[in-house]
Amino acid sequence: MSRAVEELTAYIKEIKLPPEYRFEFIGRAKMMAESNSNFMFGFLLAFVFMYMILAAQFESLIHPISILAALPLTIPFAVLSLILLNTNLDIFAMLGLFMLFGIVKKNGILQVDYTTSCVPRAVNATRRSWKRTGPG
Repeated sequence: MSRAVEELTAYIKEIKLPPEYRFEFIGRAKMMAESNSNFMFGFLLAFVFMYMILAAQFESLIHPISILAALPLTIPFAVLSLILLNTNLDIFAMLGLFMLFGIVKKNGILQVDYTTSCVPRAVNATRRSWKRTGPG
């Protein structure tokens, strides 16, 4: 449908209607345009809320950045999947993209949580080895 909307818009601009005429899409085409604009707003809002929740969860401003840094890396591969599967970016693909962000974020949370739990054990093990071997 997006290709048809683009072609029709180009055709109407090509025929150069008088200034008192205008055109607008209604129905599914209008809903598609609204959902695309709302998707970007929703994506940015979700990104901000994810950062705030992760900052509260980890009590750190750095750990959420390391977790959320992986999210933009998923976009090219999601677009590549849409291209390979010959699928349009419709509302269902957008929901799938949000789901992909959730899965990637959860994976990052697990990795950061495990890493932060390993640091005290590693410090203790290093101190024990220093005690056994002595300084210098």
